[in-house]
Amino acid sequence: MAELVWVTWDGAGNLPPQRSLVAALRARGHRVRVLAHESLREVLARDDLDCLPVRGLRHYDSKEALAPEDEMPFVVEHIWYARPFGAALLAAVEERRPDGLLIDVCLTSALVAARGTGLPTAVLGHFPYQILLGPFAPLAASRLEETNAYARELGVAPFASHQALIEAASLVLVPTYRSF
Repeated sequence: MAELVWVTWDGAGNLPPQRSLVAALRARGHRVRVLAHESLREVLARDDLDCLPVRGLRHYDSKEALAPEDEMPFVVEHIWYARPFGAALLAAVEERRPDGLLIDVCLTSALVAARGTGLPTAVLGHFPYQILLGPFAPLAASRLEETNAYARELGVAPFASHQALIEAASLVLVPTYRSF
């Protein structure tokens, strides 16, 4: 059976489908280790999952109130583009030698780092049009040079777009209702 590393964050809505996927993988005998915010440790422990630390990551708990005008800037800077996720992924790959990776679509630095590992990677989306076509597309485009600077630091070829970064993965999974 496969050893997998799942990189996620405390985004609240992203967790139920990702946890379901991980539960299904574990039911099939695969081992899954998680890189996530400390705030998820208790939830993940209920799922009997090993949680690996993400050193240098700013504290975030989706249950703690941030002022509405502060939340999105915090999430963008300290989660979506947080290099500690990329560094933790590379450390986990070095230490654990997993067979594959599961990465939340929002974690740009982890996606870049994953590309550099050469491991099969499944990107876990939240909703169909999210980053590629939705309201976050302009943000992703405005941060492409930063994304590519990180890629160059890791020896990864630059990406023509954020969509190209996502599509470089082996698989992109977007959970939705069957009727949709």
